[in-house]
Amino acid sequence: MESVSIKIEHYIECINQKGATPFLEGQMIDQVASALEKRGISYQVYELFEGCEKKIFYTDLIPDLVCYQIKSARPLRHQEILGSLFAHQIERNVFGDIVIFNEQSYITFLGHMRSYCLAHITMIGTTPVALIEVPLTLLAGYQYQYVTNFYIVPSVRLDNVVAKIMNTGRGQAQAKLKAGDIRMNYEVVTKASSTLQRGDILSIRRVGKFRYQGIIKMTKKDRYQIQIDQFI
Repeated sequence: MESVSIKIEHYIECINQKGATPFLEGQMIDQVASALEKRGISYQVYELFEGCEKKIFYTDLIPDLVCYQIKSARPLRHQEILGSLFAHQIERNVFGDIVIFNEQSYITFLGHMRSYCLAHITMIGTTPVALIEVPLTLLAGYQYQYVTNFYIVPSVRLDNVVAKIMNTGRGQAQAKLKAGDIRMNYEVVTKASSTLQRGDILSIRRVGKFRYQGIIKMTKKDRYQIQIDQFI
């Protein structure tokens, strides 16, 4: 598995040689930005819409992108779209946020993925779909809807945070982890002692999708008040 430092160097090389990175997300956005600033490399940030999870760093020109509406006979869920992309071995850094509103689904890819996507993404699960190219500006005004919650936890261990979100004990949270029902940044995580970093995305099966916004303050009893945004 590639180390974080190797990934950062790879993305800096993308900036230097190609003028842009692929889609970055989570802590990698902050880490690459910090590395570029330390090296005095000027860059700009492209967002599909304000508050999107995935971003592209570029120097002069925004890379070629294509936005598709996923036409289907029924509303699609975020996780089944994501699962279909992974089933086709599509790497997560070539596509942006999956956007669902008004029961319509949209996804943006790096331009070189056009032919591959049109040839391979014809089904989501057992549902036939068609990709219809739409203007990137269609998503410009989109905003994620979420509810902000605050919790008091003894630490930012994953099992502690999940237990608070689920309003249950750590044992049940750990059982969820062992069952593979929890994803962090869209990858299954089973280690209860994993610690959360600002911007991490949690998906808890049959509970919902959440963004960890970090520690707000320490309480008088040396516990942590944290902010969790729940997507709706």
